[in-house]
Amino acid sequence: MNAALWLSAACLTSLTGMAWLASSQAEHWRRLHPASALPSRAHVLRLRVLGLGCLVLAGWCCLQVDQGGMALLVWLMLQIAASTATACLLAWRPSVLRLLHLNRQEIP
Repeated sequence: MNAALWLSAACLTSLTGMAWLASSQAEHWRRLHPASALPSRAHVLRLRVLGLGCLVLAGWCCLQVDQGGMALLVWLMLQIAASTATACLLAWRPSVLRLLHLNRQEIP
């Protein structure tokens, strides 16, 4: 697989991971789901594990393209870009981040 596909995969997994981590926080959950109650502790834990897993997967994708030092730098820059994009989406269009929830029937 070429470098562009690996870095695209790293970008998508970083953005998804940051969105899941943000939605595991109560303030962001209320913005994403104003009509529902706060999620259970198990749901919050699942969102955090999925988010951290996506961030680790993004790091692995970066390692497929570059050596260790450069891959770490690219991964850190991706995390900054993904967290900024997630914050902007939460402020501007939180409905876009609602699409990332896997099982909508389980959301309280």
